[in-house]
Amino acid sequence: MIVKELDEFSSADKFAKAGRIAEAQMAYYLRRAFADDRKIYILNNLRLEREQDSTQIDHLVLHRYGIIIIESKSVTTQIQVNERGEWIRWFNNKPQGIPSPVLQAQRQGEFLKKYLNTYAEILLGKILGLQTYFGAMPIDTSIAISDSGIIKRAKNFPLEEVCKADQITDKIQAIFEKRRNANSIFSFNLKDLGGFSLSEDELSKVIQFLLKHHKPLTNKQFIANISTFEKISESRTPNTSLAQTRQEKFCRHCQSSNLAVEYGKYGYYFKCFKCMKNISINVTCEACSSKEKIRKNGKQFYSECKSCHTSTLFYTNPDSKA
Repeated sequence: MIVKELDEFSSADKFAKAGRIAEAQMAYYLRRAFADDRKIYILNNLRLEREQDSTQIDHLVLHRYGIIIIESKSVTTQIQVNERGEWIRWFNNKPQGIPSPVLQAQRQGEFLKKYLNTYAEILLGKILGLQTYFGAMPIDTSIAISDSGIIKRAKNFPLEEVCKADQITDKIQAIFEKRRNANSIFSFNLKDLGGFSLSEDELSKVIQFLLKHHKPLTNKQFIANISTFEKISESRTPNTSLAQTRQEKFCRHCQSSNLAVEYGKYGYYFKCFKCMKNISINVTCEACSSKEKIRKNGKQFYSECKSCHTSTLFYTNPDSKA
C-alpha cells in the first residue's frame, strides 16, 4: 500500500532531474506491485531530522517484521563493484570512483532505528511489563539501478543488494517472506529473544508517526546534496516546455497562480479562478520526450510516462479556490 507518494519537485538542475527520474521510475514499480497490498507499506521520499543530523530515504518499505530501505541510483552507462566493495562508474567514458550506495543505505537504516527508539514508549507496547524497543528490528537494504544502466559485478562479490529497478519488487516479496518465516519461530513475539514483529496497531502508529515527522527537502537542499553518482551525460537537456509547465504554473492569460486542475471533455486542464479561463496541459517526459498521461490521486496529479515507467507529482490542487 502506498502511504506516501513522492514529494512535489521542480528544478532546472540536470543532475537533480536525473536523480528524480530514477526515484520516479522506482516509485512506479512499487505502486504497480503494492498499491493494493495490505502487508507492505511504501513511503517515498521520507526525510527525518534529529538534533543537528538528518537522513533522506528514497523509498522506505515497512512490514510487520522489519523495514527495507531502497536507494535509487541514476545510471545511464555502466557501474562496477570490485571484490572490496568499491564502486566505480563511467562518466564521459572515464572510470570514476564513487561512494558506496550500500553503505549509504545502511547508515540511513541506523539513523532510522535510533530515531524510532527515541519514541519507542509511544510507538511500541510492553512485554511482561517491560518496554520493547526497535533494537531487534531487521533492516534490509536494496540498491535500485536505472533500467538503462549496466551492472558489472565481481565474480567473488555478487552484491545481492544491487539490482535493476524492475527487479526490486520481487526482492521485496522475497525479503518479506524470509522475515515472516524467521519470525514464526518466536511465536510469543519476544523481541528481546531475537524475534521481531509489530502488531497492526504498532505498525499503524509507526506509519502515522513517520508521516507526521517528515521534513521535505527544499529544491536548494536537494541540489546541494546531489553526489557525483547522479551526474549524467551532457547530451541530456531539459525539455523547456515541461520545465516551465511544472515550475511556473501561472495562467498564461492573466499570470495568476490561483489555478486548479479539472477534468473536461478533452482531458485534464488548468482552470484559472481569477480570469476564469482554461489552460491546456501538455507534458512530455524529460527522458524520452514522449507525451505523458495525467493521473489523479485525491488533490494530487501525476504525470506518467509509459515508456520510461515513471510517475512524477505534477501539481497539487489548493484546499480552496480563493
